[in-house]
Amino acid sequence: MERKRFLAVVMTVMMVISMIPSMVFAAAPSGELGGKLKIKGLAAVGVVVSADYAKVTPEGVTDEDFTFSWSRQTGEKELTQVGTEKTYTITQDDLGCRLVLDLTPVDGSGLTGTLTAKTLEVAATEEEAKAEDTQQAETADGTENAQLEETADNAEGSQDSENQDTDRTEDVQQDYCTYEKLKCLFPHSRHLLPAADSGKGTEGLTAM
Repeated sequence: MERKRFLAVVMTVMMVISMIPSMVFAAAPSGELGGKLKIKGLAAVGVVVSADYAKVTPEGVTDEDFTFSWSRQTGEKELTQVGTEKTYTITQDDLGCRLVLDLTPVDGSGLTGTLTAKTLEVAATEEEAKAEDTQQAETADGTENAQLEETADNAEGSQDSENQDTDRTEDVQQDYCTYEKLKCLFPHSRHLLPAADSGKGTEGLTAM
């Protein structure tokens, strides 16, 4: 009876252990913060925005690894802290300002560095915020397209220069062959022929 009870206890313990997620036993993330921190939500009065660190590295970080700091930017460098939670509800006082989120590791987490994200200027309504967000996205796309076109133009110009150099080299080689043929046809008049030069074959033959 005692043996059966002991085996039952052992089986129960093993079952509980098997149900614990393996991530509990995984090594805690450590190292310098990287990747991209984002702010989820529209920058409009009354909207609840939140820290989005899905693309922050190292992988496996959680809310417990960070401290959150929301600040209202009223000037180029003038910041007023307005929140310390993962989420923040935008108020009327934030209207016309940008919100700045700083993500800093807690002491003893094994993480280092700080990541920062900013919103657009806070709008009065969500409709205005959506319009501003769309405009910013279109501007970013236009800038990216302009950069791609400039890169393509530079590559095309480089190819044209390379083709011109190739044509010039072929012309010089052809002139040099003509010079050698003339030397064979008029062996007694070689002293009248200009000296051959790999870069001046055309000029010498013209002078003759």
